[in-house]
Amino acid sequence: MLPHEAVAKCDVRLVAAQDPADILTKIAAHVTRYAPEVEFICTEEGMYPSKTPMSAPLAQPIQRAITTAYGVEPLLYPSGFGSLPGYVFTDILGIPAFVVNYANADAANHAPDENMALECFHNGIRCGAAILHELGQPMAL
Repeated sequence: MLPHEAVAKCDVRLVAAQDPADILTKIAAHVTRYAPEVEFICTEEGMYPSKTPMSAPLAQPIQRAITTAYGVEPLLYPSGFGSLPGYVFTDILGIPAFVVNYANADAANHAPDENMALECFHNGIRCGAAILHELGQPMAL
């Protein structure tokens, strides 16, 4: 028997200043215009994007802690990836939010074969302790 339908799932990662409802409306309009025969179903409302500037006061202590824990300067991504409700902290509570990745590059996050190398696990513990130590120091603001 030949398949008579296809299903596609599309995840969209928003950037600062984008509104999930607005982007959803635009995607639906695009699908309707260019593929009117396609049924567009939204299963989630989405969440707002979040961004903390690298010039935030906590950025330097966190960078120092990462350098202490790993012995090398961290690679900084001014815009991240993934889906986190960071906007609750940054936009609603006004608190900067940072993500420090501990896992190995081939960790296969959220896949059936998700894994973490023991070295990364141990380095993550050291990094977490170094961050707590740095954030406990007096800051010159």
